[in-house]
Amino acid sequence: MDKVGQDYSLWSGSRSYCCTSSLFKAGGCPEVGVMTIKVPKNPSENGYYLHYANLTLAQYTKDEASFSNSLELKHTGQWYFVLANCGAEGDEVTLEIDGSVEFKNPFGYIGGESFGYIYIYWIFTALYVLVALWWGYATYKHNKDMVMVQHLIGFVIGISIFENLIWAGDYTIYNINGVVHPIANIFGAIFSSCSLTSIRLLVLLVALGFKVTKPTLKRKQKLSIIVLMTGYFIVEASQEYIAVAEASGEQIQNSLKITMSLFLGITEMIVLGWIGWSLRLLYKNPLLAFQPEKQALYKHTIILLLATISLSLLAALLEFFFELFSNHLDLWRFLWIFGTYWEIVYFGFLLTIVAIWLPTDRNTKLSYGKVQVVDGEEVEELELESSEEGDEGNL
Repeated sequence: MDKVGQDYSLWSGSRSYCCTSSLFKAGGCPEVGVMTIKVPKNPSENGYYLHYANLTLAQYTKDEASFSNSLELKHTGQWYFVLANCGAEGDEVTLEIDGSVEFKNPFGYIGGESFGYIYIYWIFTALYVLVALWWGYATYKHNKDMVMVQHLIGFVIGISIFENLIWAGDYTIYNINGVVHPIANIFGAIFSSCSLTSIRLLVLLVALGFKVTKPTLKRKQKLSIIVLMTGYFIVEASQEYIAVAEASGEQIQNSLKITMSLFLGITEMIVLGWIGWSLRLLYKNPLLAFQPEKQALYKHTIILLLATISLSLLAALLEFFFELFSNHLDLWRFLWIFGTYWEIVYFGFLLTIVAIWLPTDRNTKLSYGKVQVVDGEEVEELELESSEEGDEGNL
């Protein structure tokens, strides 16, 4: 953008995109009444290209004037569109511009920073369908005594299929005709938020031992889960829609983006903190040793959670340093990689959950039941609880 326009002075900070009389006299531009452009002598070495078109509108006495123009761009890169009123007759006239600027490359309307998502979402749609078939077959074969968590996993798989299918169709249609469909974006944001909220709810219920080590939750826990998950869903849906809206060319206020990111970060920390604390208390309970199947299940869940958090933190740091130290003009070429990485992490996490909780003939061993502790000839039935206050209770 520094190749278009000219600063009035080093102190004023003012900038003009047109060649004025004062700038012309100072030798800052070649001709009065035209846009000031620094034309590169050798574009291939300077790394930027400029295209200039002189558009003549109707007489200023008319209320409205319209024009249509097209330009073929033969170089891949990040392009900026600048429109300036440089006519001498327009010194005292304010022009209001209303219209659209469309960019279409040989592959379609979608920009290079988002083009890869078309293939990514179709691939993940197919992968989730395969996971659904695997899960569906296991459910059909071992549907007896399935625990509530396993039913929730099936729901999450179904939501993930619809989510990726909506985004795949939305990006494909936009690439074909260049039309943004807000309704599709809204539904995509809703389904994405549903899948992300559901997977967190799933892990939280597992950490609390619901229907695995205890038959019910306390009322306070239920209310806390409802409030927390509802808040997370609202903030995540807002974040999803903001990201898609920006990719479609809409302008979003930075204050809104910062606020939503802050709320999302706080909510995420609360959810992860609650999950981690609950898993710690549950796994420390000595009664868990009397149920080896459940002990192994929770051990694998803890390992999976720690691995996912580590990969997420690593990706966040890499993305931060990449944006901080990389040339911003080249960054767009790699933006889709970061988005794809999070999709891979989510898919890998859900796939591992599916493998751990896959319905088998051991369903009854995963469901809630009292623990039998044999002390000599006495058999005592205790209920496993994630509490540091003794060895018995209710989860």
